[in-house]
Amino acid sequence: MIGLLLIGNSPNSLLCAPQFLPLEVTPVEIDAALARARKKRSSEPPEDYVVSDAARERIKNFRLLDDLFMREVLRDNIAGVQDIVRIILENPEINVVKVDVDESFSNVHGRGVRLDVLATDGEGKLYNIEIQRDSRGATPKRARFYHSAIDWNLFNAKKFDELAETWVIFITEEKVFIDGEPIFSEGQPYATVDHVVRETGRLFKDGQHVRYVDASYIGKDLIGKLMADFRQSVPEKMYFSTLARPAKYIKRTEHGEKKMGSVIDELLEEGKRQGIELGIEQGIEQGIEQGIEQGIKQGIEQGIEQGIEQGIEQGIEQGMEQGREQERVRTVGLLLTMHSPETLLHAPQFQPFGYTQAEVDAALAQR
Repeated sequence: MIGLLLIGNSPNSLLCAPQFLPLEVTPVEIDAALARARKKRSSEPPEDYVVSDAARERIKNFRLLDDLFMREVLRDNIAGVQDIVRIILENPEINVVKVDVDESFSNVHGRGVRLDVLATDGEGKLYNIEIQRDSRGATPKRARFYHSAIDWNLFNAKKFDELAETWVIFITEEKVFIDGEPIFSEGQPYATVDHVVRETGRLFKDGQHVRYVDASYIGKDLIGKLMADFRQSVPEKMYFSTLARPAKYIKRTEHGEKKMGSVIDELLEEGKRQGIELGIEQGIEQGIEQGIEQGIKQGIEQGIEQGIEQGIEQGIEQGMEQGREQERVRTVGLLLTMHSPETLLHAPQFQPFGYTQAEVDAALAQR
């Protein structure tokens, strides 16, 4: 029966959606059904894929504050996203009907934006949930850009008054400061930003809202428990089953680990491959130029032959070095989805790699 249900539903739906809760489907049952399935979905890792040690270690330490992991936990997970939105906005009446993960938009100038999670409720309101490990990524103008991208790409009404009400929700691991002042009031788990008429103080009511949520907030209330779940790397210690069950599936089952691991390894390999290709291309180009120049000085026949050989070797070496530098920046970019800049620069486990502030700044600039 589970195998049939998986044809039209995701594992997260079977684990968390209200209509499937009475079946009490377990991650082990889903894993067994997937293993027996003859046809794999295109998003599945190859059958012979083996999770690398590097990917397995990352999966073990993943938290919902790692946006790569959060996106997988919330993919097709309407119940989980609904719990997050209801608790953060303190509105138990919100009814999420659609969840999109990794929604990407671009403008006519080629400037693109990728949204971590975009949810739609039954009234057509939109909720964009973003994880920001570094507070520098949660700036006011970033929120403005996200609102603009959502409006422009999803506006299909005939009247401006029909524009959807939108929330951009930043869950930040670090404290957020604007003009040197903390955005959070003392002891408050969140800060809400709405446009107001300056002279009267009344709400402008343009339908755009921003809520910053302090992931370090500790409390016994619902939002305190939710933030505890975002900081937790052990699914069995999480409060909310709609988040714990898919997290446990990814971390504790072979299929979940392979699917998450394949995403991590693919990102690592792509960065490495691009660095090597760029290094070889630049190396050959520089090698030919240097070889011809040196060959002319030493003699037409002997100089060209020897110069090109030495030039290519030297050029490839220089190109590979440049490629390795760019690969390090890309690696830092990947690590920044899981750790803060301060962790990469100062934590003992990263000291052997010698990551620099310049590499961190370059990776952040490429986001």
